[in-house]
Amino acid sequence: MQHDQVMSSSRSLVIRVALRSAAVLLAAGGAAFAYRALGIGPTDASADADFGGGWAMLAAVVLLAAAWGAWDGWHRRIGAVALTWLATGVVVGVTALLLIDWGASHQVFLTDLPLIPTFVAALVLLPALAVSAVVAGVRPYAHPG
Repeated sequence: MQHDQVMSSSRSLVIRVALRSAAVLLAAGGAAFAYRALGIGPTDASADADFGGGWAMLAAVVLLAAAWGAWDGWHRRIGAVALTWLATGVVVGVTALLLIDWGASHQVFLTDLPLIPTFVAALVLLPALAVSAVVAGVRPYAHPG
């Protein structure tokens, strides 16, 4: 590969990861907002645990990753899909850790550091990769790229 091709593919990977990460984070936030706006969950700020809102966010992340993974599986090679969604999972997982533990103590942050990013990255990566592999296996011909 020439230098220009490597730079172009690196740039496109960064763009793909940024778009997918933003979409996943917006979907999770939108699901939580909709859950509360519809009056399903607690509406007061004093509610410590909102399990339904958390489940709505998890469902939004898994469904969006699976749907976009299906598109990726149809249009791109499985290796590129795996790399894209692995990087997306890491970005979303670290962002989730920072959003969840913002203002928490140093000890809480260190305790959550190996747990939250890994869990969230798996929620992003596994559905996208599984669905893209199935779709890639049934597409009628191989797409370039």
